[in-house]
Amino acid sequence: MQPAADRESRGSHQTLAPIAAQLEHVVSFNRIIKRLTVDLHARHPEDATIWRAKERIMLAIDQWPFYIIDEVGRYLYAYRKQILAGDAVFFMETGFDAELEAGIDRGQVELTAYIIPCVKASAMTLTLEERREYFQMVQDLLDDYIEYLAAKRLDGEA
Repeated sequence: MQPAADRESRGSHQTLAPIAAQLEHVVSFNRIIKRLTVDLHARHPEDATIWRAKERIMLAIDQWPFYIIDEVGRYLYAYRKQILAGDAVFFMETGFDAELEAGIDRGQVELTAYIIPCVKASAMTLTLEERREYFQMVQDLLDDYIEYLAAKRLDGEA
């Protein structure tokens, strides 16, 4: 029979494992979001709206690290089939207006509706290799979100 202290210690490690997994995927997700955001701003350095969006995203990641994955992840998940299939044409031709209107507040709708065409215009200037790299980052975001959800379920949150 194991001493109670050993059982308690092992039990706490089992409890921490799903939380650690969640955090691992949140950190990875946020690192990719930061990279994409900083790159978009670098491609549009004079655009005050993109700068403001970048600053908001950075603040949200720093202050509420789970917020971005919870908000953005559900949209990625809704389009998981297209993301996993590598269907870039779908994303370039879709406006996402209905999703924006249904999912976020008015201020975020306007900001996001402004940014989506900027992202698409920037995507058109990327080399084929850069496009592949960016699409891989989007797939990695989706993977992080799915693994994050799985860890939340293990922890009994979802």
